[in-house]
Amino acid sequence: MSTHDAVIIGGGPAGSTFARQMVRAGGRPVILDRAHFPRVKLCAGWISPPVLEAVELDLEAYRQDHTLQEFRGFNIWRLGGREVLAEYDRTISYGIVRSEFDEYLLRRSGA
Repeated sequence: MSTHDAVIIGGGPAGSTFARQMVRAGGRPVILDRAHFPRVKLCAGWISPPVLEAVELDLEAYRQDHTLQEFRGFNIWRLGGREVLAEYDRTISYGIVRSEFDEYLLRRSGA
């Protein structure tokens, strides 16, 4: 029989990041999720730099085997209006495959 300090419901980014922090602090969490990972997750095909900081993602390590596309701009327009390109001198977002991202964070958590 296994003993755990906490049961975390949901293996997405929040649950797996919390589990990782618990493991680092000496805890023994278990994560329960109704889905089998890697799961199909169509939402959130991008993440911002603050998300990378929050989940402590090493960009170079992650991009070795996972999709990570840098965005430094985007187009803005409205129906009947003109198109405007918004460009930045830094990366403002990263394109990801959500199923890859979630599974990576879950496996990395140690839970």
